[in-house]
Amino acid sequence: MLPRMLQGESFMPASPDSVQQQVLMAMQALEKLSAREREERPYRHFGENYNKLLALAKESLPSAIPSRWPPVLTLTTAGVGPSHVDARYVEIQSYMNEIVSILSEDVEPLSFRIG
Repeated sequence: MLPRMLQGESFMPASPDSVQQQVLMAMQALEKLSAREREERPYRHFGENYNKLLALAKESLPSAIPSRWPPVLTLTTAGVGPSHVDARYVEIQSYMNEIVSILSEDVEPLSFRIG
């Protein structure tokens, strides 16, 4: 049997709540970094993962004003050695806080959910 994506089926976008949880989990990992480590630039794969989370967040909340979203991270391809993100961990953590804030505007508190 073919995977669902190959069968031509469409998928519902992720909910703002589920994306918010993903971003919060990523933020927990950043909180474990030392102050010195937070000033470093992460490797390319970290930036790619952030960009995917940002895209998911935008897809889950298309009603948000586009200019409110934090930027997509640019990636520097190294001639020699590993490629890096053109932002420091501390900046990325700030961007993640912005994503959580935007998504939280569309998430009902658990105590108010019905059903």
